[in-house]
Amino acid sequence: MEPLNSWLPLPDNWQTRTDESLGWWLVSAWIGFQADKAGIPRDAVPEQWAEELVRATAAMDSDSVEVAALEKAIRRACNGDMASAGTLLRKIIVHDAVGEVKDRLAGTGLGVRRGGKKGSDRAKETPKGKGAKIREALAAAPKTRNRASLIARQFKVTADYVRKLEKNKTDPH
Repeated sequence: MEPLNSWLPLPDNWQTRTDESLGWWLVSAWIGFQADKAGIPRDAVPEQWAEELVRATAAMDSDSVEVAALEKAIRRACNGDMASAGTLLRKIIVHDAVGEVKDRLAGTGLGVRRGGKKGSDRAKETPKGKGAKIREALAAAPKTRNRASLIARQFKVTADYVRKLEKNKTDPH
């Protein structure tokens, strides 16, 4: 099974549909997806083929962690529990959306957390006076990819500050 967004374009009105309606939609989308894979036109899916697919899907069990929740929702729908399948599908959609936002904003959040908010006491603090000690730590530390971040944590400064100190001989603040 593939991830949700690769084969399952959501209907525009998924937020306003009932859970039972989402469950029925999920079964029909699953049958359509499998028909496409089998080379059967969606408007000519044999009823017997669809029924066999639903029976086989109701008993399916894969080892894929990435799609375990979606698989469970499809299995519930194929077992006739449309409301439960719709509820689970709705939770999957929201969870995936939240994960996508977190992935896209991860770098932004780290910068804000490390530097503090503008106007806060932490933002007003400057690490002057630490420059010499940080340079000593840089000279002693082996050249690794994460050296700046490790030293930054040690002196409670940003990794960018450590990198600037490494490049410049004078304190950047």
